[in-house]
Amino acid sequence: MLQQNFDDLPKAGSLLTQAGLECNLEDLTLALHEFLCMNLPRAIKEECLLDKLNQQLFRKEVVSVFEMKGLRQNGIIKEVDSEGFLWVDLENDGLQKFFHKEIELLY
Repeated sequence: MLQQNFDDLPKAGSLLTQAGLECNLEDLTLALHEFLCMNLPRAIKEECLLDKLNQQLFRKEVVSVFEMKGLRQNGIIKEVDSEGFLWVDLENDGLQKFFHKEIELLY
């Protein structure tokens, strides 16, 4: 949370380095614990969770630059499916699905 140096992890960040937030670690952990205790026992329907995820998906429906296997290409994020695949409509390759770390959003 407050870490500033990520020697071997060039893409890593913390609340401090990414948002400039210096929080009291004890206060944050107590608030997080309280939130989890109140909300985890409630059953959440998978469809509802997936809908909320897709509503909040970063850069959804916005032209972005992606890198796959060293090649850059424009594309538009469409959705995440129930199996965890990210669906991206690529400029040259059409609608494709990707799993964790198969594609990188550059900007």
